[in-house]
Amino acid sequence: MAGLLEAGLELGPMAVLITVPGDRTIERANAAARTLYRGDPTGRPLGDVLPEIAREIDAEGPASSLALVTRTEHMDLQLADGTWSPVEVWVQMVAGGRLLVIARDLTEMVENQRRALRLARDERARAAELRAVIETMDDAVMLFDWSGAVTLANDAARYLVGGTFATYEQLVAAVGPAEGEMPSLTLSPEHATIHGGRSDRWHEVSVRRIFDEGEVESESSYLVVVHDATAAQELAAAHEAFVGVLAHELRTPVTTIFGNARLLRAAGAVAPEEQTEVLADIEVEADRLHRLIEDLLVLSRAEREILAVDGEPVDLSRVLRATAEAE
Repeated sequence: MAGLLEAGLELGPMAVLITVPGDRTIERANAAARTLYRGDPTGRPLGDVLPEIAREIDAEGPASSLALVTRTEHMDLQLADGTWSPVEVWVQMVAGGRLLVIARDLTEMVENQRRALRLARDERARAAELRAVIETMDDAVMLFDWSGAVTLANDAARYLVGGTFATYEQLVAAVGPAEGEMPSLTLSPEHATIHGGRSDRWHEVSVRRIFDEGEVESESSYLVVVHDATAAQELAAAHEAFVGVLAHELRTPVTTIFGNARLLRAAGAVAPEEQTEVLADIEVEADRLHRLIEDLLVLSRAEREILAVDGEPVDLSRVLRATAEAE
């Protein structure tokens, strides 16, 4: 039996130290202790290996052999190479005035804690950076949980609503459109263009569900982005009006040229003395058509920002006369 106990003590996973009776010199150290210590601590004073334990025993005075009770503490173990390793130590006074010290290496646990703290710190930093970016965005950005309660909203979102809000329903009520329909959270991803609400403006609303793989629907979040599309809508309306005016302006000279050309082709339709006037009309309308096309080309180059504008003298009297004649 004693042999089994000896073998169990030597091969056990915990580091075990036993001191000399009535002394604090290490008498025995098992394999786990030698591995943890990175050497053999046998014969060394316990104070060299676990100075905190030695100081506590000294503080208890001469009667320490009787007063010391079982205790478990976290402290540092000084290794053979002079470095320190965190350990959890269980100490008890045993028969014969010996100290039984059992130590568990906490290096991996402490490193894992440090790693977790670093990851948490980095995660908080990234979250702060992301929040700062979201706060500076012109678009209204909101995050809702599965129940529709708001968990994040930037300044643009609060301006859109006209203050703070707590639910998606309150958002819908605040920007309730006169045209279009707000998308539903549960049908995401969805996109809608709406008009109305607190101001006579156009908005593009996007809803997207955010979830991790394997996550149940009740744990989902919903990202809602509202973009002010008023400028784009006004530009589209202006473009449509411009195309209508352009079609009218092009139709007039084309109709004149086409009609007069057909008159000239018809035998006897135009008297010889009137042909000069008809040809003059064709020339005037052709020149008008040419100027319209040139203006369109200039406008196209301006929109593509490749138009070079050079100053040159202008005869205002000629411009005004031509304008008056055109009217």
